[in-house]
Amino acid sequence: MSEHTKIAPKSFISHASEDKPEFATPLATALLATGVDVWIDEWEMGPGDSLIQKIFSEGIKNSDAVVIILSATSITKPWVQKELNVAAVNNIQSAMKLIPVRVDESEVHEVLKDLFWIDWHKAGSAVAVAKRIADVLFGVSRKPTLGTPPPHLSTPRFTIPGLHPQDIKVLEVIFYASLENLGTLIQAGTIMPLAEKEGISFDQVKESIQMLEQQGFLADEDRTLAGRHIVVKLHPGQHLKLAESLGYPVESMIKRSVAAIANGQAHNLHALTEVLADIPMPLLDSIIRVLSGNGFWDHSGTIDGNQHIFNVSVKARRWLEENS
Repeated sequence: MSEHTKIAPKSFISHASEDKPEFATPLATALLATGVDVWIDEWEMGPGDSLIQKIFSEGIKNSDAVVIILSATSITKPWVQKELNVAAVNNIQSAMKLIPVRVDESEVHEVLKDLFWIDWHKAGSAVAVAKRIADVLFGVSRKPTLGTPPPHLSTPRFTIPGLHPQDIKVLEVIFYASLENLGTLIQAGTIMPLAEKEGISFDQVKESIQMLEQQGFLADEDRTLAGRHIVVKLHPGQHLKLAESLGYPVESMIKRSVAAIANGQAHNLHALTEVLADIPMPLLDSIIRVLSGNGFWDHSGTIDGNQHIFNVSVKARRWLEENS
């Protein structure tokens, strides 16, 4: 016996002889083609064989499934009734499956009424019916595979309590858009290409911006009454927190910025960018603003987006000494 035969599920086809040419034999042939072994009388029984021994002790007993061909003819046949009764008992007592295949509009037997049956004519062919049966016996689900969630609903790179994953994704998108922006105002032209790559629509971005503004992460500077505009400003402190959440060495960047300014290497944002060329200008801008608010220095902006730094305080120098 081959290895394939050992593992192949076995099926018994119960049918009336009148249904053999049109239904039973074609189905048996199609089942074999799917890898399901089949017991059908014309292939298994020879002259002198005991009907009871062959059908009940070998055919049904050793099967993983009994397939009942239901027709106006078969429901009147005593042998089919006996096979059905034995199959029903085995179905209850073991894992053997009882699979009705209805080939006409005949009444369904009482024993089978609570079972899901296959409609031959709806399936369309013996091959299609066989595939349905094989899927059951091999445990193949007809349910489509669960798809991948939209990128904006996948697990974010960081979490913020109280924020929906979509809002966090939009916040991340706005952060990366900010790095492409020379000023503090970030607009749709830099936000939407990144958002669309994440599967986030314009309306979803606007919705999340509203939530993020309420939570204090950014300011919505879009004051237009019509049109599809986005103008936001990330609060400098939140800008740096986001950078840290996304893997930027913010503490080191702050130390290097304070050192460059306190030691006189830079007196404005543009000069600081030249000294610290590896740090994105928008992050340096936020560092200047945050530390100005902490009393390290004063600053003033110009129309070209530059930030001039003056009145560097003793606090900045001492902080640098303590954190060197």
